Amino acid sequence: MNIVVVCPIPPPVDGRAQATIWLVCALQDAGHRVRVVNTHASPIAKALRCVVAAVSFVFSSQTKYVVVVASGESGLLVEAIPLFAARLRRFPSSLTHHSAHYIRADSTYLQLALAAAGPQLRHAVLDEAMGREFAERYAVEMSRVVVVDNSGLMPVPPGPDPMALRSGVVHLSNLSPAKGPVAVLDVAARTNTRVRLDWSVTPEASFVLEDARRRGVPFDALGPRYGEAKHPRAARRSMLPVSLVVPPRGSAARTVRSCKRWMGLTPFSGRMVRRRVPSE
Repeated sequence: MNIVVVCPIPPPVDGRAQATIWLVCALQDAGHRVRVVNTHASPIAKALRCVVAAVSFVFSSQTKYVVVVASGESGLLVEAIPLFAARLRRFPSSLTHHSAHYIRADSTYLQLALAAAGPQLRHAVLDEAMGREFAERYAVEMSRVVVVDNSGLMPVPPGPDPMALRSGVVHLSNLSPAKGPVAVLDVAARTNTRVRLDWSVTPEASFVLEDARRRGVPFDALGPRYGEAKHPRAARRSMLPVSLVVPPRGSAARTVRSCKRWMGLTPFSGRMVRRRVPSE
């Protein structure tokens, strides 16, 4: 079905524009051909776009459905233009309401828009209570009101990549065994994550590694890497560095930026806090 959506879309981003782009994407995912008339513009540009859309309805038979996202206040007068054109061509149409402000108080602008669109106009509201209040105030049949929950339109985030979550860990910074390796190896033991230790094994820390080996903790002690030698290896292997300084500074920060992501380890609790490092 060819659907025209008269609506605001990002940028700029606001709640109404974000919910609208979710609606557009949901319609496209359902197999519909969607044409967007972006009303996120100056009042004059918005009026011109609505007039052009209305003219296209009058002289074209390709459109099968018209959706208008209400802006409220005086913007409804401009949005009534494509609704009136859809009424003339007998295109089914709907008005999407993202705000209850003009629904809970009498709005002359909304009354004019409803008169232009005609009684066959459908209304999309956020919940049933909003729909009942709207229908009672503006004498709209409840059969013309439908609930569209914005949370149901939100795109489902992709699941975590199990391989990425189990990437190795590089330990940065010269910290004492009590603050650094002991905590990192404890996390490795509890999560069964193989750890790559990139550091100089001091005599003080050697017993820590021996104890971890006896307990079967999965780790590799790669030895120290200095300067530029750290960065290409971290980027090539997509390692998951651990920094005990949040945010990492100096050479540690440069190594972290060469990786896809990193973790900050809180020394007092041993909690792993996932962070993403912005690119330079």
